[in-house]
Amino acid sequence: MTSTRQHHAVLIMGLLGIPNTITHVGARRALTAWMHAESGEHPGLCNGLPGQGARWNPLNTTLALPGCTSYNSVPVRNYAAQADGALAVVRTLEEDTRYAPVIAALRKPFVNVKTVNKAIAASPWGTPGWLLEDARTAYQRNRAFYNTYPIGA
Repeated sequence: MTSTRQHHAVLIMGLLGIPNTITHVGARRALTAWMHAESGEHPGLCNGLPGQGARWNPLNTTLALPGCTSYNSVPVRNYAAQADGALAVVRTLEEDTRYAPVIAALRKPFVNVKTVNKAIAASPWGTPGWLLEDARTAYQRNRAFYNTYPIGA
């Protein structure tokens, strides 16, 4: 099954109780751009192979779930299914109070991507602010590409 970063963002939003509506389009855009900042543009799908990104994990989370494997030495994880990758992101965000500002920003109606990026950059996730800003700019220039960029195989 092939999916997209936008589908993955919607899964994460749903698990966080954020509706996929016009009031939260900024959250969806921020998550999609964040995936670009973390995973970049790989030559293939995020299928767990070296140089192609961790399987079902475009945000490069390290939370271990049953059935996952290590993608690299960090260890960023490969997940068995897209639902596992989305769940790992949400569990990571919810289990550490230092991510509360990220969740609050994502849940805010009509939030803009810059606001979410500031919360992410200030969190322990590790995505630098400059990279988030580069990803936001790239996303704004070509939303159609990033919204349909595939993950998984």
